[in-house]
Formats: sequence, structure tokens, C-alpha cells
Amino acid sequence: MSNADIKQAKVGFDYHVALDKTHFYSVPYQYAGKMASIRWNSCIIEVFCEGERIATHMRSIDNHKRYTTDPAHMPESHRVVADWSPQRFISWAAKTGEQTKRYITALLEHRDHPEQAYRTCAGILRIASTITVKQMEEACTQALTRNVYSYTYFAKLIESLRQTEPVIHENLRGKAYYQGGSHVE
Repeated sequence: MSNADIKQAKVGFDYHVALDKTHFYSVPYQYAGKMASIRWNSCIIEVFCEGERIATHMRSIDNHKRYTTDPAHMPESHRVVADWSPQRFISWAAKTGEQTKRYITALLEHRDHPEQAYRTCAGILRIASTITVKQMEEACTQALTRNVYSYTYFAKLIESLRQTEPVIHENLRGKAYYQGGSHVE
């Protein structure tokens, strides 16, 4: 492969390696958690582990299809770890609320294979532990309305919702404080 770039990456629990922040490529599931070398050019991507080529894919430039998965790389059970399943993420989401459950279900259905959404679901559900239930439910409602199905955009949506909420604190003075009072110089 001429004019190739090379980088090291850890194979994710979903048996995909990240070429960049927008494209993920599958390797045989047995390599989950191992370090791999990725070699690519404008047309092809190759993944090596311990000097052996374990995967080859045509390079994707489609920003709407972030995962390139060879079905032969998937375990027969379609799960990397027995504990991880679409139902586990849906149950986890239901603990927050109905809109969160609807959103996680839609996110899992939005991918060609539910396993491709596990990383995104885990990240989004971790966000739920850092915000109020009301904020999470509102964010999930808006994400469904806007067809937002990525962690990055969901996190931006959360940030925009936080910026629109009024800040309430005992040391902040509202307009009532300034109405009708005398001005001290």
C-alpha cells in the first residue's frame, strides 16, 4: 500500500477500531480489548494485530454511515460480552424515564447492527448520571425530534439545553433588587 498512514488503536469492546472520531471498522470479535495497528490510504484500511492482518475494509467517506462492519467479524451470539445486549441498554434507559427509553431504543434500531450502538448508548446513559431526570428526558425528546443519533451531537444538545436554563443562586440579584431602591455611591 503506497502513501499509507499508520496509527495504533485499541479495539473497542464492540470489536471496532476508530480510524478517526467519525469512522469505525470491525475486526474479528476475539480481538476486542487488544492493541492494533491501522494502516490506511484514501481507498483501503487494514488492521493488524501482533504482525498479522486481521481485517481489511474499503475506506468509508460516508458521514452518515459511521460503522463499517463485516458480519463475519461478529460473534454468533451477536454480543461481545454476554451482559451487553439491546435489552440491557433499554432497561438502563427506562430507569431514567420513558423518553430516554424511547431514544435509546431508536438509537439501537438506527444502526445496521445493534452492537454498533453500544458505545454510543453507554456514553449517553452515563450523561444521564450527571444531569437531572428532567434535563435528560427533554434532551431525549429533542434528540428524537431532530434525528440525533450520535454521542457527540447528543452532548452538544445537552450543553445547549444547559445554556438556556436560568441560573438560580442566592448570590445573584434579579430585576426586583434594582427596582425602587436607593443607589449608594
